[in-house]
Amino acid sequence: MNESGFGYWVVKHKWAIVIATVLFVCLSGSGTLFLTFNNDIRVFFSRDNPQLIAMETQENTYSKNDNILFAVAPQDGNVFMRKTLAAIEELTETASSNIPWIRANPAESTILNI
Repeated sequence: MNESGFGYWVVKHKWAIVIATVLFVCLSGSGTLFLTFNNDIRVFFSRDNPQLIAMETQENTYSKNDNILFAVAPQDGNVFMRKTLAAIEELTETASSNIPWIRANPAESTILNI
């Protein structure tokens, strides 16, 4: 048996390797505490970027909100009629398929059949 090879060295120092590996993983993983996610598109542009300045001007003039709200008020005042719910479902499907940047939130747009 070759007692001078790498495998022999690993077996001979197995506990030191295990401890070093655990310490390395813990130290490397501790850096994840400082990871953040920023969904603001401004981080991709310099402050003097013309498109960013135009967007901020537009937001200051109108609004920073990028949501769409469809208010549905049936004539009979009862939203929970089959015809009204079908119209709301059709409105949601039409909007999500025709407006390219729209995404319907399933948690808010689910119609329960009770």
